[in-house]
Amino acid sequence: MASGNSYRFTRLSAYENIVYAQYAEELKLVSEQFSNRFRDFKNMEDCFNLFATPTKSNVQNAPIHFQMELIEIQENSLLKSKFEDVELCNFYKKYLVEDHFPQLRKFTRK
Repeated sequence: MASGNSYRFTRLSAYENIVYAQYAEELKLVSEQFSNRFRDFKNMEDCFNLFATPTKSNVQNAPIHFQMELIEIQENSLLKSKFEDVELCNFYKKYLVEDHFPQLRKFTRK
């Protein structure tokens, strides 16, 4: 857009006398707002990965209070099998009992 090309904006290219610089600046602002709005998700990427793949998460990179519970999950073939067979939320509800996995259960509730 900044170079005066509206190829990807087919409706805009139908108009004449387009102020490309103005549109380019608006698109830049929208892009920055989008990035700012979702910055928290980027900061929490490791947490999301830990939640989504506890059977494959790198134990060394996990917070210390999760490490023993992750090791137990990763070494338990039944839990690994159930993780593959059931929906994620059901895995946490049914197979990670509070008594054995208190930190991960607390984490998943968040």
